[in-house]
Amino acid sequence: MRFPMARRARAAAASLLLTAAAALGFAAPAQAVDVYSGDSIRVAYSDGARYGCTLNTVAHRGGQAYGVTAGHCLAPIGGAVPVAVYAADNRTLISGDLRDSGFEMWGDNTLGSPLRDVAWFPLNGGAAYGGAMRGGAVDIPFIGAVHPLSDAVQRINPTRRIAGYHPVTAVKPGQIVCKDGARTARTCGPVLKVNPETGELAVLIIALHGDSGGPVYTVNPDGSANIIGIASGTAFGVLLAVDGLLPLPAGLR
Repeated sequence: MRFPMARRARAAAASLLLTAAAALGFAAPAQAVDVYSGDSIRVAYSDGARYGCTLNTVAHRGGQAYGVTAGHCLAPIGGAVPVAVYAADNRTLISGDLRDSGFEMWGDNTLGSPLRDVAWFPLNGGAAYGGAMRGGAVDIPFIGAVHPLSDAVQRINPTRRIAGYHPVTAVKPGQIVCKDGARTARTCGPVLKVNPETGELAVLIIALHGDSGGPVYTVNPDGSANIIGIASGTAFGVLLAVDGLLPLPAGLR
């Protein structure tokens, strides 16, 4: 089973967001902002382009907080490299120095082949992690993820505290998992296949380009969530390839 990924053609892997504010070059300096798993993030590149992906979680190393997303969200595109990461509003800077960022992107999203698709970037001091997911967003090209529909989604979907991280072997075929994404908000569906050797899941779940990086998780009886993996690639909008979150990269905890 193959899930086409657009890591090689970023225009298809994430929604290109050139809002009026970005086009005019307006960008707010680092400031206090709360970020949640499943939130939209905007990755700015050295050629001026910005792409939408989804924050998976926030991990730590040496007292520094790092945002985690899909590897292809921070990979170079031609000669352009990522230079900053913005919050969902495309104006609030949450990572302005990417020298300590990195990504792992190898293999492909076939369940018989290893897949690693994870990236990390240091968060500015003003970015505070909510330790939860609040339903994702509905990212509309040229409008963005901040609008009344996204607000409604976050009001309707319960905020889920993140209880921890689990390996892909914690789920079985047929089990229901959910994802919070920046493009299609919160959707749930059954696991189709688990590959413990390569750390991958295949899930029947609604997802679109821009949900890349989103947390895929199980729900506990108390409503909290255990993050299993990272939304990596989708086919036909209903088949999602998931890369296991564990082990966390680069010594993060």
